[in-house]
Amino acid sequence: IIAKMHHFDPSTDTTTAISRVPTLSGESPEEWENGRGIASDGTNLWYTILIDPFKGDGKIHKIAPTGGADIGTIPDPFGFNRSGVNSLDFDSSGYLWEISSWPVQLDNDPAAVIFKIDSNTGAVLASCYARTHGDWTGPLAIVNGKILTRTNSSYNQLTEYHPPSDIGNFCVPTGNVFTLPVEVTGIDTDNAGNLIVTDFHNLYNLGHAPYNTVVSSQPNAFYPSWE
Repeated sequence: IIAKMHHFDPSTDTTTAISRVPTLSGESPEEWENGRGIASDGTNLWYTILIDPFKGDGKIHKIAPTGGADIGTIPDPFGFNRSGVNSLDFDSSGYLWEISSWPVQLDNDPAAVIFKIDSNTGAVLASCYARTHGDWTGPLAIVNGKILTRTNSSYNQLTEYHPPSDIGNFCVPTGNVFTLPVEVTGIDTDNAGNLIVTDFHNLYNLGHAPYNTVVSSQPNAFYPSWE
């Protein structure tokens, strides 16, 4: 099993496969790739995968938008064969944000770990813990300078947090909790600031906050899709 990428152009309603060189063979369970996070820095794409048994490979990968082999990697802060990275996004200042695939146990409660990273060096600049429910963490996007993610068992609810300025404390919620009209596995924004979300089957444009209306939708050309 090899993780695949696709580029979708909503203006032409076309989907194009991005042919990347796999980092693993995909020929045995020990060599499987399970695609997770993907984000653009404006030039190149960054992505993460999970390997058997659904743990991180210890890297955040950079690839050209046209595909091919990796052109660089930085360390996954969790390390090899640990939580891995579920979702990625860049903020307007060019910093990379990520959320753990697996929650950590903190004071007997599970919590997702969110990192702010210098993509040039891999250095962790800030981090925080967001209490969560369930075995998996949610998607992540940086919207209007705030963190948007899912931290409860409702796949159609997103919580907004202030970005952390230090390392290792709890994420501070803004008080905004958005109930979406669809359940989602991935979230991001387009150039107009609309929230674009995906489930396993479709892409949805939910417009601007409070994101409670489907402005438009488009069936995915591939199944299943994660982010």
